[in-house]
Amino acid sequence: MTFPYAMGQLARALATAEHHPDLATRERAALRSEGWFKHLQRSALGLIRTGDRAPLARTPVWVTPDVLRGGFVSGDAAAQLPLDERELAVLSEASLPATRSAMNGWWLSESGMQVLVRLLGTGHYRLEHPEEGAFLAVAALLEDGDADAAWAILRELGPWMDRLRFSPREARDAQPLTGQTQRYTAAQTAQRLAHKRPQAQVEAQREAHGVWAPWEDRLVAFFEAWRNMPAEEVRASAAVLVAEYERLALLHTLSRKHLRPGSTLARLNAAVASLASAGELTPREHGLLDATLRRAADKRGALGSPEREALRARQRADVRAPSHAAVAAVVATRVSAAPPDRGLPDGHGLDGPLTGKEQERTGLPEGTPVPEAARSILGQGLRAGVDELLARGVVPSAEALAELAPDLVAEHLARTHPDPALGRLLALIYLTFRKRRTLLLLNLQAQVRFEELPWVGPLSPEGEPGSRPSHTPSGAGRAGTATAGPGQASALAVARRLGGLGVQWFPGTLQPNPLTSELRYLLGLAGSQVVLPEELAADIFMGSFSPRFEQAAARGARALGGSLYGRYYRLDYLAAERHKLAALCTRRARELGNLTADANGTAANGAVIEQAQVLSTHHLLPLLELGALEGMDFAGIARRALSTARAALRLALEQDRPLGRIKDAAYAWRNMVFFLAQLSDREAHAWVRLAAEAEGGRPEERVLAGLLRELDLVAQGGVGAQGVRAFYGWSTVPHPQLARLRKAAGVQPR
Repeated sequence: MTFPYAMGQLARALATAEHHPDLATRERAALRSEGWFKHLQRSALGLIRTGDRAPLARTPVWVTPDVLRGGFVSGDAAAQLPLDERELAVLSEASLPATRSAMNGWWLSESGMQVLVRLLGTGHYRLEHPEEGAFLAVAALLEDGDADAAWAILRELGPWMDRLRFSPREARDAQPLTGQTQRYTAAQTAQRLAHKRPQAQVEAQREAHGVWAPWEDRLVAFFEAWRNMPAEEVRASAAVLVAEYERLALLHTLSRKHLRPGSTLARLNAAVASLASAGELTPREHGLLDATLRRAADKRGALGSPEREALRARQRADVRAPSHAAVAAVVATRVSAAPPDRGLPDGHGLDGPLTGKEQERTGLPEGTPVPEAARSILGQGLRAGVDELLARGVVPSAEALAELAPDLVAEHLARTHPDPALGRLLALIYLTFRKRRTLLLLNLQAQVRFEELPWVGPLSPEGEPGSRPSHTPSGAGRAGTATAGPGQASALAVARRLGGLGVQWFPGTLQPNPLTSELRYLLGLAGSQVVLPEELAADIFMGSFSPRFEQAAARGARALGGSLYGRYYRLDYLAAERHKLAALCTRRARELGNLTADANGTAANGAVIEQAQVLSTHHLLPLLELGALEGMDFAGIARRALSTARAALRLALEQDRPLGRIKDAAYAWRNMVFFLAQLSDREAHAWVRLAAEAEGGRPEERVLAGLLRELDLVAQGGVGAQGVRAFYGWSTVPHPQLARLRKAAGVQPR
């Protein structure tokens, strides 16, 4: 299974590296192709174990692998880096060979340890990979007098001293850990602005105004004079125009209006070509020409008229205006002056009109406004609290929220650690660890945990053998030794806040696994017993569930069995507690008609997994029990989940492969039913009845109105509720809701 996938990825990367018009894209594709070639080569040699949490042979799990698309690995380690210029200078000054082992040895010398202790105190360092915090941890432990813990770390690192970088990178300042975050750093924002390409449609319009509009006027002027010209002059002038047109058409290929049959330009060009070849026009050509000239005059005004002159003046102004891409490049230069590894402050002033100095440097007119597309990119680089970023629309999805979550966790680690310097180090190691891409894992294996890094445990407050001396610069003060209680309470508060934000802002989507990982880590710090199951991939599902899923499903079925949610999805808590989850989910999927007896493959796996998600409610019941949903307007977020389902069904009608959108709609619908289950049956009945009445006449709205009426039967507990078939996303038979949707749209079944 893995070999064809890897070969396909290699082929695509090679094709992009050879044929893509953008140089940077070709270079990135070349690197990808090199990674896939290494994967195939090393897999054949038995050096890679695809699907294992330790995918590199004879390599411990804490070594960060170079991860390719789909969770495959190239076989390299991410921290297996060449020496940089600063390292080469240090080695030269110390008269040491230019090798990684020599560099690592220097850091463990007296001189290197002094630098490490200084960096710990000032915080003036950066980490790109978790391994780069290892020597800082060793230095801290030795300073604290915990030589045993330091030597234990070094024994783990020993076999990798000649390959991996374990040292930090010096920086001008300390990286802020204030709870603020950003989607894109200043460096990334500048890169996005600099790489902005002119929009083809806009550039075609500029070409139409700058090239073909003047050409049309030139042809109109010729035809206004040609009847009074001698025949020889007509033919010669027409030939010159034909040659000029051919030159223009060869040079300017963005706009196609001159090639559109029946257009003014096409007919004028055809008439000129006839005059150049025959010296005269046929009666039919005369008629077409006269009609074309009248139509052009009616639409744009006669040649030389105020209307036509005003139109051409506006078009010339459009052509003279700089392209959005050119202005974005100027803004990119502005942004490049900001600290590269953090976001842009609010009120940064980078979106103001172009200045006189910028005009001198670029030739673009002073006062040119920054286009909305560039302002949007700047907005996405804003550094602020997560709540503000969400309110401003900078965070468009739960997946984007998950990308920001590590900053909140890191801020908690830094704030609650009794030693500020060690708290900072632990937080920065955590941030780099969370950048580690997930592996393709089989047989219910778990991703590598943060605590499995050998240098993390000794840094945590729980791992301290005693009170540690402070590494904070003199006079900066030291936090008192924190007890477990406040740290646990803080971790629980961050988990509640983070989980609540995901539901509040994205109530119609499944919680993505990266966000689940952050919440699990926080709950572990808090000592919470709340169980959060992850989303399982249907294409690699092995037919069984982890104990975590078994617990969550049993808890969900018991807690919600009598609720609207439980009645709609027909939950049986006794069955959930007495049967293996995989067998129960398979049986349920078959009884509901979503899974045929002989089905297998991704769709069959998805139908089974979906039943487990229904039983466990995925993330919703755990977050409710955690208190993350406390005080929420369940009627309001149910309405937004319904809106998500409606949008997904609309997309299903527009796409060639609609089943993915049908699944999205079913997930949003399930969340909606859960939120309604938090209301009383009377409140839920009123909500559903009003929602059904509010749906309009579009196909997706008619389908939802029918589903809502069926849900209302369950809410009322009517006799017809027994025949209600719940809305599911996965099916190994033709999907009933897709058929319903197409029928409502008048689309013939396929």
